[in-house]
Amino acid sequence: MTSAEPLVSIVIPMRNEENYIERCIETFLKQSYPLQKMEIIVVDGQSTDGSREIVERLGKKYPVKLLDNPTGFTPMGMNIGLKAAQGEIGVVFSAHATAHKDFIKKSVETLIETDAAAVGGRLINCSEGEFAKLAGKVLGHPFGVGNSKFRYSDKPGYVDTVAYGAYRMDVLKETGLFDERLIRNQDIELNYRIRKFGYKLYFNPEIESYYAPRESYGRFIKQGYANGYWNIITAKLCAQSLSWRHFVPLAFVLALIIGAILSFALTTPWFIALVAGPYLLLDIIVSTKLAKSYGEFSQLLVLFPSLHISYGLGSLVSLIKQIFRRS
Repeated sequence: MTSAEPLVSIVIPMRNEENYIERCIETFLKQSYPLQKMEIIVVDGQSTDGSREIVERLGKKYPVKLLDNPTGFTPMGMNIGLKAAQGEIGVVFSAHATAHKDFIKKSVETLIETDAAAVGGRLINCSEGEFAKLAGKVLGHPFGVGNSKFRYSDKPGYVDTVAYGAYRMDVLKETGLFDERLIRNQDIELNYRIRKFGYKLYFNPEIESYYAPRESYGRFIKQGYANGYWNIITAKLCAQSLSWRHFVPLAFVLALIIGAILSFALTTPWFIALVAGPYLLLDIIVSTKLAKSYGEFSQLLVLFPSLHISYGLGSLVSLIKQIFRRS
């Protein structure tokens, strides 16, 4: 980078986000970083609500561009935006999230101060809905998400992946953009590829963004299932990009199934108890620690296994499909 205030391109893929997109864009319009040193590129994946109209209205007053993504898929939208970007730094963001006022400033400073090719920070779950708040507690605790440090860590340092990363555009041109075969996990795969080229990723907890978790139980389960499903596809294409935590829910579900079968076949509850017992104990301990009332405790007690089982089932179904396709 040639200056202390390089041009930053913020790419936001969008599809039917009329309830979130204006709030998302406004957080970038109110950054402590100079507005004239930013361009906001929203890539629309064939929205059928009022999302486009909102972006077009903002584009008449501010440096907000609207591009089209005919496929509607997220990685294609990201790549369309990055190819059109003019900045030295490219930030890939979510229409479902908002940024702290110092998000861009801290990202640029961290890139300049370190030898990293990409930097990212804390992803804080934040929502006004009661269910979303509980979902945020599940997604913000190590018991819920394993070693996803960008969700809960307050220690800066080099990492394997970053959320809503700020990338040096010259590095992206060298390593390539997002793998368009991956509807999910495309950021994890890209970050792995960057490291494979010999570059580093840096986590700075002072870089804060805020994500709105799914606001209903059905959407929460559906998201968990889809994440687990795409882990198997990602593993098939680039297994090295994933870590052990991505497959723990699959192992848990398989252990439950095997334990249940053995307990039924041998008419003893001990096999299923060996799997479910320790998990239930840990579930109770964590839920007690996080809950502010008995009502919250009872809901958290259900949400943790709901996430893990839906995630694991998604991986199991995807794995079975892959096996049958090969045969």
